[in-house]
Amino acid sequence: SFGTFARLLRGAVGAAFPSTLDEGVPGLHRAARPSSAPAASGFRVSEGMTLGDFTLVRILGRGGMGIVYLVHEVARDNRFARPSLEGRPRDLPAPLPHSTLPLSPRAKEFSMKRSTIGRVVAVFGLALAAGVSAKLESRRDVSQMVDGATAFIESLSDEQRTRGVYAFDDTEERFNFHFVPGEVFERHGVSLKEMNSEQKARTHALLGTGLSQSGHMTAMEIIELEGILQAVEAGSTQFSRDPELYLMSVFGTPSTDGTWGWRFEGHHLSLHFTIVDGNLTVSAPTFLATSPATVMDGPRKGLRPLAAQEDAGRALLASLTPAQREAAIIDDVAPTNIVTGVAVEVDPLSPTGVMASDFSREQRGLLRELILSYVNVMSEDIAALRLAGVRDGGIDGIGFAWAGGTEVGTVGYYRVQGPSFLIEFDYTARDPNHVHSAWRDFDGDFGRDVLMEHLQQTQH
Repeated sequence: SFGTFARLLRGAVGAAFPSTLDEGVPGLHRAARPSSAPAASGFRVSEGMTLGDFTLVRILGRGGMGIVYLVHEVARDNRFARPSLEGRPRDLPAPLPHSTLPLSPRAKEFSMKRSTIGRVVAVFGLALAAGVSAKLESRRDVSQMVDGATAFIESLSDEQRTRGVYAFDDTEERFNFHFVPGEVFERHGVSLKEMNSEQKARTHALLGTGLSQSGHMTAMEIIELEGILQAVEAGSTQFSRDPELYLMSVFGTPSTDGTWGWRFEGHHLSLHFTIVDGNLTVSAPTFLATSPATVMDGPRKGLRPLAAQEDAGRALLASLTPAQREAAIIDDVAPTNIVTGVAVEVDPLSPTGVMASDFSREQRGLLRELILSYVNVMSEDIAALRLAGVRDGGIDGIGFAWAGGTEVGTVGYYRVQGPSFLIEFDYTARDPNHVHSAWRDFDGDFGRDVLMEHLQQTQH
């Protein structure tokens, strides 16, 4: 469906002005019309526009990565996000207000079948269907990542390669990450701001190999918030709030049987992917944040990129009995940021709060939804690896803790912690409209666990 819509969209745009398809990056639209050329008369993308079996619901947003459309596939009653990176006609309308368009039951069923959880036969036993291991399944994503990373590197100039490609064993750079604005943290890599259209397309393609469609949409919305902050602050701070100040870096030589990795990072977004001996890892740490958490005014009023993560945490809190709440609420005051910050290695936090072993069946379902809101940001195979880690650690050993205010609009914090992983969510700097969240793996951040296993095998 994704590729079919891409071809139809290209055809519609092509009726207005010439376009070509970059054969090296399948499915990506790259316009041949120079940006200075006039837009075609009469062409306009609008809500409700129909292309074959697809309806363009609305424009999700624009930024350094281009325009993203929300598309409805009629036959399957399914929705997905579709980027069009270049060649935007000048008369495209401003992004439409963030409308509430819930998935229909049929769409939810179809989406569930396609998602990782659709391949899991025990809701919280998390056994992989048909005995197919997540590691074997990951080969598909690795091959796509290799193609994407190789295409990105090949598009760089010699000078850009000195800043965008590093040795994998350059751990000083590979472990160098943060979620603050670039003015207070020096990032290395190739920024969207300096990329040409082809390089942006290839960056976008590589991102699509590590993130799910919904995760990709979330990342795009986080980037879009920079432009909203820029408008709200109107130069009143030291921060430029530039949606093109996001950087791509590759570590090592992309290979389907080698060890390498890549990073995409900027303000409020830090994504790390590691491949060891041709196998994906859980690809952590993952940092997602929003400011504003909810857009309060303007064309994007109501936009909440991390709505699923926020609402699932509050839903689980609201379900607790008085005794469970007493165990779960570890402090009346929330921390001013996620506790683990940007530590390269993190250890389990204490106290753990209320344990899942004390949950009812319904509460376990809410815990599942909370965990999946983070897991499903990633591509299907990385999500499967993360779920396997949750399964292997045992559901009863997962704790849920809360600190701070419990009512909507108050400053709070929660964490979900299992034997192998940690989720943190915090209303940062005492601001109920500023959120930081992270997924950490105690042994597997930056692929450490798989790298250690690799080292032990090569020593024998």
